[in-house]
Amino acid sequence: MKAALLNHNRLNFDGQLTFSPIKEVVDELIFFNETDSDQVAKNSETCDIIISKELNLDGKTIMSLPAEVRLICEAGTGTNNIDLIAVKNRGIMVCNVPNYSTPHVAQLTINFILTLSSGLFLSPNVNNRTKTNSAHEPSTAFPK
Repeated sequence: MKAALLNHNRLNFDGQLTFSPIKEVVDELIFFNETDSDQVAKNSETCDIIISKELNLDGKTIMSLPAEVRLICEAGTGTNNIDLIAVKNRGIMVCNVPNYSTPHVAQLTINFILTLSSGLFLSPNVNNRTKTNSAHEPSTAFPK
C-alpha cells in the first residue's frame, strides 16, 4: 500500500512530526511539501491513500484522481474542503481527526475571554502612551 502526504509543510510546520505510525502500516510514504489543486492527481499517482491538511479537494479534483486512490485522510477536524458527494460517487472513503485539539480550543477560548474582559489587550497601547513627552513630563496613559 502506498500513501502520499500532499502538503507536508502545512502539517509538519515545525518539523517535529516523524510520521512513524503511518510508515508502519504502508509500504511507501511519499512527501510533497506543497500541492496545488491542479497537481493533486499527478502527486497521487499509484497511491492508495492521500493525506492532506486543509487542501481544497473539489469535485473536479476528486474526479481526476487515479483509480488506485481508495482513502483520503484529512489531517484535521473538518471535511468542508472535500467534495463529499464526489468521493461517494467515486467510492473513496474519507476520514479525519475529529477531536485532536478540543482541549486546546477550550483553553484558548477561556484565555480570550479573560484577556478581553480584563482589558489586557490594551496593555501595549498604555505603555506607548505613558512614555514621557518632549518636556520630560509624564503624559497621561488615558485621554481625559
